[in-house]
Amino acid sequence: MRSVKTGYDPASFNGVTIDDIPIVEEIVKLNIYIYDIDLQDGKFIGELVRRSINKFDEKIQLLRYNNHICYVDNIDSFFNRFRCPTCDTFFKRSFNLNRHLQLCKEKVKNVYPKNVYSLRETLFDKLDNFGIPYTEEHKLFNNLAVYDFESICVPNSDLEPTATTTWIGKHVPISVSISSNLIDEPLFLCDEDPQSLVISFVTELENIAEKSKGEMKAKFSQIESAIGIKLSTIMEKLNQRIGGSIGKKFEYEDECVEDEEEKDVSTQFLQIQKNQFLDLRNHFDRYINTLPVFGFNSGKYDLNLIKSYLLTYLINTKEAEPTVIKKANSFVSFKFGDVQFLDIMNFLGGATSLDSFLKAYKASETKGYFPYEWFDNPEKLEYTSLPPYEDFFSKLRNNNPLNKEYCDYKRLVDSGITETDALKKLRLKSIPMTGRQNYQYLQKIWIDEKMQTFRDFLRWYNNKDVVPTLDAMQKMIKFYHDKDIDMLKLGCTLPNLANICLHKSTSTNFYPFCESDKDLLEKIRADMTGGPSIVFTRKAVVGKTTIRNSQNVCKSIVGIDASQLYPFSMCQEMPTDLYTRWDFDSDTQRFKPRSNRTRTFENMVMSYFQSIRPDCRIESFHTTGKQKKIDCFSVDGFCAHCNIEAMGCYFHFCPCQEIRPSLTDEDIARGTKKREMDDLRRDYLLEKGYKLEEIWECKWWQEFKTNQRVKKHVKSNFPFQRPLKQEDLLDRIQKGLLFGYVQCDLEVPTELQSKFANFPPIFKNCQVERNDIGELMKEYAEENKLLKKPQRMLISSFKLENGTIMDRSRHTETLYLGDEKTHKAINGKMFKKLNTVAQDLYEVELLKAKVEHREPIIVGFFILQYAKLRMLELYYNFFDKFCDVNKFEELEMDTDSLYIALAEQDLYDCILPEKRKEWNEMRASDCTDKFKADAVCNFFPRTCCAEHIKHDKREPGLFKEEFRCTEMLCLCSKTYCCYDEKTDKIKFSSKGLNKRTIEESGEGALVKYRRVLDEAVNEKSTNRGFKTMKHSVVTYEQTKKGLSYFYPKRKVQADGIHTKPLDL
Repeated sequence: MRSVKTGYDPASFNGVTIDDIPIVEEIVKLNIYIYDIDLQDGKFIGELVRRSINKFDEKIQLLRYNNHICYVDNIDSFFNRFRCPTCDTFFKRSFNLNRHLQLCKEKVKNVYPKNVYSLRETLFDKLDNFGIPYTEEHKLFNNLAVYDFESICVPNSDLEPTATTTWIGKHVPISVSISSNLIDEPLFLCDEDPQSLVISFVTELENIAEKSKGEMKAKFSQIESAIGIKLSTIMEKLNQRIGGSIGKKFEYEDECVEDEEEKDVSTQFLQIQKNQFLDLRNHFDRYINTLPVFGFNSGKYDLNLIKSYLLTYLINTKEAEPTVIKKANSFVSFKFGDVQFLDIMNFLGGATSLDSFLKAYKASETKGYFPYEWFDNPEKLEYTSLPPYEDFFSKLRNNNPLNKEYCDYKRLVDSGITETDALKKLRLKSIPMTGRQNYQYLQKIWIDEKMQTFRDFLRWYNNKDVVPTLDAMQKMIKFYHDKDIDMLKLGCTLPNLANICLHKSTSTNFYPFCESDKDLLEKIRADMTGGPSIVFTRKAVVGKTTIRNSQNVCKSIVGIDASQLYPFSMCQEMPTDLYTRWDFDSDTQRFKPRSNRTRTFENMVMSYFQSIRPDCRIESFHTTGKQKKIDCFSVDGFCAHCNIEAMGCYFHFCPCQEIRPSLTDEDIARGTKKREMDDLRRDYLLEKGYKLEEIWECKWWQEFKTNQRVKKHVKSNFPFQRPLKQEDLLDRIQKGLLFGYVQCDLEVPTELQSKFANFPPIFKNCQVERNDIGELMKEYAEENKLLKKPQRMLISSFKLENGTIMDRSRHTETLYLGDEKTHKAINGKMFKKLNTVAQDLYEVELLKAKVEHREPIIVGFFILQYAKLRMLELYYNFFDKFCDVNKFEELEMDTDSLYIALAEQDLYDCILPEKRKEWNEMRASDCTDKFKADAVCNFFPRTCCAEHIKHDKREPGLFKEEFRCTEMLCLCSKTYCCYDEKTDKIKFSSKGLNKRTIEESGEGALVKYRRVLDEAVNEKSTNRGFKTMKHSVVTYEQTKKGLSYFYPKRKVQADGIHTKPLDL
C-alpha cells in the first residue's frame, strides 16, 4: 500500500496571517507567542504582539520581522530589552514585561470631574428633565425573586493535596428553590444532572422575568408612550433634514453618535436631542425589563457553584454574554438578558448569617435543619426515612445544628446572665428546643407533609430557605422605600445605598479633585489607612502581674469600646464646598493659592443674583450643587422666574473675541459653530416658555468696575487669596480660618518621646524588617524563618515623613468568552488576566478603558482619620490627663476598642486625687439633653438618671465597658484571649483562624494561648471550610501555623510581655 502526502502546494502557499495562528496552534498542538523585533543602537528590542490562551502543555516563542517568522529557543537571551508598547518602559526579561502589561497605568484613561459631586441620574430624574409625569407608585420597584441551591460534596481528583491542605471534595448542585412575589408557590427543581438543573433554573427565571416585564409595561404604559412620542418627533425632524438628501432614514435603533461627527449645526443640535432621548429610552427599558434575583451569600457560593454549567449554557447555547461585576472570586452582579443576580450579603453588614438576617426582619418562618455531610450521593434522594440524629452533625462547624441554638442559650445562662437577656441577645422569643426535640419536630414534619423519600425532605428544606428570605427581603425593600430609595435599582451594595442616604440627607456640596490636582488625589489615596490593631502589653493577670514597673498589682482588666465610631466620625467637620490648594513656592518662600475654583466667573454670577433675588431659589453648581436640566440641556442657573446663563467670552465666542490679536481661523470656525449652537439652544428654551438672561463675562467685569454693589459682593464672598508665609498659614489653620488636609512632616521631639512611648500618637504604614523589631523577636524570626523580606505594617510611631503608601486594586472588567473572541481579547490593549472555565470557555479580565474619579475621596480619608483621632483623644485627654499612669496599663487596641489593666476595680478610681475635683465638676453638668461625645471631657456614658443611661447606650462616640475579665493574653494584632475566672467565660479573637476549631478542641482556647505565650511556640490549627478553586466550590481541610508567638509591630522586651515602639 502506497502512502500519499496531502496538503498545500508550497509554491501556492501564501503564508498565514496573525489571525490564523489559533488554527496553527490546533494543528501543531503548541501555544504560540510572537514578538516583534526593533533595532535601537544596534541592540534587539522585543515587543509582545501575540499571546496564546494556553490550551496545550507546551509553548514556543517566535520572532516576527518584515513579515517573516523565525524560532528562538531562549527569547530572554536573544533580546537585550523588552518594551511595553503602551508606555515605552523597558524590561530585562519577558516575565517582567508580562507582569507589567497586566497593570500598565498608561492603558487606562483617567477621567476627573469638573464640578460638584452628585448622585447619578435615576430614571425619574431624567423623566423630570423631559417633563414626563409619573406617580410616586412608579418610583417603587417591588418585583424580585429569591433562589437557593443545595449541593452534594463528591470526591474530586482534579486538585492535588499539598503538605498542609487536603481537598475533601467538589460541590455539585443537586437542587434549587425559587420564590418570588410574582408566583403563588415556590418552585423546586431537583436533577442529578447539574447541567440540566441549571438549564431548568435559567428557564424558570426567564419565565418569571417575562411576567415581571409584562406587569411593568402595563404599569408604565403612559410613560413609555410619552417617551415614544417625543423620540418619534425628533426622528421625524432628523429624517426631514438629512434623511431625504442622503437616502437614509434614521431608526430608533440607530446608536448614539458623537455630536461632533455631524458638521451641520442644526442637524448636530437634533442629534444631541436624539442621543439624550435614546439614553432615556434605554434607561427606561433596563428599568422595567430587568428582574433582580437574590441569593444569600450567592456571590461567593451559589454562582460559583453553578458557574461552569451556567456559562456553558449561556455562551455556547444561548449565545448570550453576561455582564459581570466581580470582586476577587465573589460576584457583585451577574446579568444576562432580563435577569440580574445580586447577593443579599452585599446589602448587609459583615458576618451576618441568614438566620440573623431573618430574625432581624422578623420573617414569618425561619431556616430548617439539614444533614449536609450525610447527603453525599444522589442515591440518598430515594431513602424512605430521615437519617439518624447523629448524621446531622457538621464537621465543618464542629457541632450538630439541631442542638446549636440550645447550646448557645445554655452557655449564656451558665455564664451568669438572666434567661431574658440570653433570649434577647440571641433574638429568640422563647427558650430554644434541645437537639432531640428538634429532631422529633423534623420527624413530625415528615409525617405531616406526607413525605415518601428524602427528595421530599430536600424540597421542604430548600423551600424553607427561600420563602422566609423573600419575606425578609420585601421588608428590607420597604425600609429603603420609606427613605425614598429604590433599593432594587439604585445600588448593588450597602456602601452604595449608604452613599445615597448621605447625599439625600444633606444640602452640603462635596467637590472631588479635578484633573489639575490628580497628584493630590493619588497622594490622599496613598495616605488612606484603616484602623490600627496594636498590642502594647502581652499579658495581664488579676492578682499576679503589676502595672508597668510599679508595685501596683492588677485588680481588674477592662475592655472599652467606642459606640458607632464611624458614624460619629461622619458627624465631624468635613472638607466641603470648593477648595483652595496651597503650594509652597521655594523662590518666594511662601504658600501660593492654586486651583482656586471658588473665584470662577460662573460662581460669582450665581452668588450675586441669588443675593439680590432672595425670594428665588437658583439651582446651580454654586448655590445648590447641581444644575437643572430642561429636556436635554443644562442651565447654568435655573430659576422659576428667569434662568441665568453665564456666558464665558472665549467659550461662547463673544463679539469681543473677534478683535483678539491671537485669533486664528480655527478659533473663528469653532466660535462660529458654538455661537450657532447657542442660538439654537436659546430659541429652543424660549419656545418652551422659559425666560433667559445671559450675562457675558466681559460685561460682568465692566459691572464689577462700575457697580459698587457687584464689587462689594465679589470682594466679600470671593476674596482674593494672597500668598502666605508658613507661620501665617499655620496661624490660620490653628484659628480655624483654614480647614482641610495638610501634607507635612511630623515628629515627636526626642525629649518628649518617653512621655508618648506608651501610646505613640502617629499611625502610619511603613516597611518593617528584622532589624527594626528588637533582639528578642529578631532572633525568633531568624530561627523560624519569618519576616525574610520587609513587610508593610500599620504601626504607631513618633514620626511621619510626607505620608505613607498603600496600593489600591485597579478597576477591572470581566468577560466570559468562547475561543475565537478570547484570542482577540487577550491580544487587546486592555488585557490583564485569563482563566479557563470549561472546555473552549474562558474568563478574561480586562482593565477598564476609562476610570472616572468622581467620588470625593477626601471625605472617606477624613472619616478614617477622625476614628484614629477619637482613640487618641480618649487616651491623652482622659487617661494621660486625669489618671495615675501607674494605675493603668494598655494591653491591646483595635480600630474602636482599648483593653487596659487597672490597679483598681473601677476605671474612675484610677483618677489622680488632685484631678478628681476637676473631673467631678465636669460631670456635674452631664444631666442635660445637649450632652454629646466631645474631644475634651465627654468620653463615657452618663450615670445621672435612667433616661440618660438608656440614651447613652447608643450615643455615637462614647466609650462603654464591653468586657471585664481576670486574665488577658495578647499574642499579636487581633489575636488575644480574655478569661474571667468569676464567670468562667472566655472571649477570644483569632485572625485568620477558625474560631470553632480552637474553641471546641479538647484543651480549649485559653490553654493554647497560655502555651504559646509562656513557651514561645506556635500552636497549629486546622481550618475546615469551602472555597472557590478552578471555577468550582470545593471543601478543604488546611493545617496552619495557627497561633503565633511572633509579634513585629513593636519591640517585644526580654520578658516577652512588655513592648516599646519601633524606631521608625
